[in-house]
Amino acid sequence: RVAAVEFLRTGLPDLLEAHGATNDLFDGLMRVVNEGLADKVIKVYYGACQLLEQVCSSFEKFIAPRLMEAHLLPLGMQFVERLGDGKEAVRVRTTETLVGLAKAGRITPVAVASLTLQSIANAGQSAGDGAGKWKSGGSSEGWLCRIALLRDL
Repeated sequence: RVAAVEFLRTGLPDLLEAHGATNDLFDGLMRVVNEGLADKVIKVYYGACQLLEQVCSSFEKFIAPRLMEAHLLPLGMQFVERLGDGKEAVRVRTTETLVGLAKAGRITPVAVASLTLQSIANAGQSAGDGAGKWKSGGSSEGWLCRIALLRDL
């Protein structure tokens, strides 16, 4: 999986040159990113974050902004869930990617804030049932990371 993401990341310019910036290529790359972001292997996750940034910058001239946002919002939910990850490196990379997407205008800061607040509310509901843990498997660090993301936006 690491090799596949790395191959796509380094070979993206060649793919674009050979096939053009088609909707099918964009959709396929976003599916790869989606799978990579759900992976527990940190190298795959990092590669997927980098690939996402490359795909967005490469396709932003060719893909309608609404279509781009339609692909990014579900990924935003995955990112917000990963803010509760037990590994600090994953939380940091997730925050950097979300803030980068918001600053570039690829996803609105309001959408990121809304997803983050929903995640906090859901986590609070699951903590109220006596479990004392975050629904997404995180801990107090995840809660603090979500609050820091809201501050950064």
